[in-house]
Amino acid sequence: MSRWVKKQAFFTFDFRKLFERLTEVDPNNRPSLAEIKESVYYSKYTYSNDELPDHIADRLNSSEEIY
Repeated sequence: MSRWVKKQAFFTFDFRKLFERLTEVDPNNRPSLAEIKESVYYSKYTYSNDELPDHIADRLNSSEEIY
């Protein structure tokens, strides 16, 4: 296998974008709870306790590349 093969990213772009905002050094630049709930990641990727294990298993078994 080539060492230049692109590896699958487990975290979606929307998650990484939100995470970057949550980890801002200046607390005044961090999103409020309302802003977090309005984020694409939160609104698109919210799962119930029953759905979450299946979703994680699907993601781990997926061959889809996520950037």
